[in-house]
Amino acid sequence: MGTLILPGGTGFPLCAEDAGTALTDLLLRSGATFSLPCGGAGKCGKCAVRVTGNGLEIPEADANGRVLACRCIVRDPAEDIVLSEAAFLGLCPEKPSDTQLVPDESLGLAVDIGTTTVLLSVWELSGEPRRLGEARFFNPQSAFGQDVISRVAAARRGKAAELRTVLSDALRTETVRLLESLGREGFPVQVTVAANTAMLCLALGFDVKGLSRAPFTVPDRFGKTYPLSLLFPGAEGTLTVPPVIGPFLGADTVAALTASDFSGKEPPALFLDLGTNGEMALSDGTRLLCCSAAAGPALEGAGISCGGLYGPGAVTDAAVQGEEIRLTVCGDRPADRLCASGLIACADALVSLGKVAPNGTIADADERKTGVPLGKTGLRLTQEDIRALQLAKAAMRAGLSALMRRLPEDAVPALYLTGGIPATASAKRIGLLPPECAVQRVADALRGAELLLTEPDTLARMMEIADRAEVLELNREPVFEEDLMRFMRFGE
Repeated sequence: MGTLILPGGTGFPLCAEDAGTALTDLLLRSGATFSLPCGGAGKCGKCAVRVTGNGLEIPEADANGRVLACRCIVRDPAEDIVLSEAAFLGLCPEKPSDTQLVPDESLGLAVDIGTTTVLLSVWELSGEPRRLGEARFFNPQSAFGQDVISRVAAARRGKAAELRTVLSDALRTETVRLLESLGREGFPVQVTVAANTAMLCLALGFDVKGLSRAPFTVPDRFGKTYPLSLLFPGAEGTLTVPPVIGPFLGADTVAALTASDFSGKEPPALFLDLGTNGEMALSDGTRLLCCSAAAGPALEGAGISCGGLYGPGAVTDAAVQGEEIRLTVCGDRPADRLCASGLIACADALVSLGKVAPNGTIADADERKTGVPLGKTGLRLTQEDIRALQLAKAAMRAGLSALMRRLPEDAVPALYLTGGIPATASAKRIGLLPPECAVQRVADALRGAELLLTEPDTLARMMEIADRAEVLELNREPVFEEDLMRFMRFGE
């Protein structure tokens, strides 16, 4: 059999079953991390590679000699496949070992499975609960699409087992790595998981058919304990999951509402979890009204040409200095990407300088084709990047506006914000957050999962929130489409 050779020389053996497989599926099997916004439909153009191989059916290359990996099909796995360039690939982490996970009753694990980012923390549970460490990593399911709908569609096309496996493998690898860094050899026997409804179903093997078309339904309300092997095959222990409110208001929303003590906030109060999906809630003193809007991955730094996760090298902020943009970069490294806060701040700065019009159009005709440069970093924001941010902010504001219309005209609610987006002045200036609302950061879904792990009465509190919650369906709001168009403009 042949070998799949990645840039840098790392090789992975092919097998007879690889015949007819897309190159992206081979890369996924090799352990590579990457994101395909279109889920491998050949539309987004993000998986461009230079590749050779006599046993590979390769489509016609573009002017730069690149082809789409999702459109390269293995015909003869006995031949080598050589990737000389594949910029969209991330690291290839070690595959999880088959070593039995030895249970350690003194350890607990809390997990927040986000559509783009997965967060986890390890706890010492003997005696007074104590947080030992945390980790985050890119959700490998992004190889099947960057949003919930794409991944549900992939599961319906027969990819459900693969979606579950890549996440389970990554969770196991990252958890073991964190435990080793803490000097612990055993594996937690108590695990709690927060996630939106689709991510829960894909992670635990529940049917997603009800999430694929109207009328949307959930296969399980959750809010109970399952065998740990459902998420970590071969592991002994329990897995506890918060309840979901509905198809698009999941256990992560309930976890964050619990962690932030939203029920105890003085009304009127708004809650917003900003991420790939925006989950929102309004407390007016008598009701807990909730809704969700699809923002897309832009607000997590994904789906942007120069976007990425927060960490060393990520642009986190920007300010106008004369006629230039001054960037703030995480860590002692040159800027190599924009995380979500950096994207928002850079868009704000470009609008302030007149390089991007309030309607989102890049002012310079040439830069509409090449992107607007961000200082001397080599990073550029393209017209497509700007549009993605506009769509995300419009969806968030239209959802918040629908909730705020339930309040008296002169009522100004406080806004309690969670998720990966800081409550910066830039977020208000571009119109992502309502300018009239005082904004306060509150605890997130991971903290809710941690409370579920460490405080016995938490599940009962979560069930009470899920029972009280009423769902506002935005597609039935008479002016929702008008709001979407209005909030596309920066500054609105």
